[in-house]
This record gives sequence, structure tokens and C-alpha cells, in this order.
Amino acid sequence: LILIAAAIAKMVMYIDCYGLTPMRIYALFMISVLTAIFIVVILKQFFSSIKAVAVSFFVCVIMFSALALSNVDERIAEYNVNRYIDGSLTSVDVIALYDLGNSGVPDMVRLYELLRDKEDRTEIEDGIFYETKRFLRFHIDNIMDPEASVFSFNLPYMKALGAVNTVIDSNGELIQ
Repeated sequence: LILIAAAIAKMVMYIDCYGLTPMRIYALFMISVLTAIFIVVILKQFFSSIKAVAVSFFVCVIMFSALALSNVDERIAEYNVNRYIDGSLTSVDVIALYDLGNSGVPDMVRLYELLRDKEDRTEIEDGIFYETKRFLRFHIDNIMDPEASVFSFNLPYMKALGAVNTVIDSNGELIQ
């Protein structure tokens, strides 16, 4: 448990410095699953009536179900953009936001609007604005694709479509 606590502390420090990514979330999740199983094994030593395998299986099913239903990509984008906006993160990894797919688009739009309306952008903010604009252009082309199949229409897609519609003009171009 001491080694697990040290691993969690290191990951939390890393997240505080650089923000969230899917791999960081999954690493923390797996550490949490291992912690839960380890606690079940410890309890088995004191209470022999506990069926350790069955309880561990149940804990894993519950935890993996919670992870699957939590829309991790949307939470990552929201967390990183919010930390950048409040100043606790010095830069946003726009490429990581891009990799989140449609789940990251609403927060990319928020970041784009914030930087677009800012009068005195720094050089770093200009770079973030340029990258955000470039990736939004790519997502707009994909979202507005007339050949999209019925399987393309899911909740992240609908949220992305709604967010993109707030920053494009009637010609489908980004509002400058």
C-alpha cells in the first residue's frame, strides 16, 4: 500500500504540472483497481469467510463499468481547458485535445473563443490559438461531412456539432 500511495502521489504531481491525458487517467484507474484488490486480500487475512475472488471480481466489474460510463475524454478536455483558463496550467496541449475526438471539440471551441476575443495575446497564446483554429477546422470538416452514416450520430458528436455551430458563419468558416 505504501508503494501504491507513492505511485498515486507521483501521478497526481505529474497531472498538476502537465494536465490530464487518457493514459494518466487509465494509469490512476488501474492503480485504484489494484488498491481495491489488495485491500480485499488484506481483509481476507482477518476475515476468512470473505470470498476474495468473488468480491474482487465484483469490485472490478463495478469500477470498470464506472469508467466506461464516465466519458473520460470529455472530462479530460474540460479539466485541461478549465485549468488553463484559471491560470493553474501554463499551456494547453491542443494536440492531446484533438486526439480526444468529438468529445474534446466543445472545450476546443471554448478555448478558441477565449483566445479569439483576447486583445493582447502572448506568443504562447498565439501558438495555442493557431493550433486550436487548425484542429477546429479539421473537426468542422468531419462534423459537417454530408456522407456521415447513422452510426456517426452519438452524444459526443451532437455536443460537438452544437459547439461548432456557435463559431462558424453561414459559409462554414470559423468566425475570426
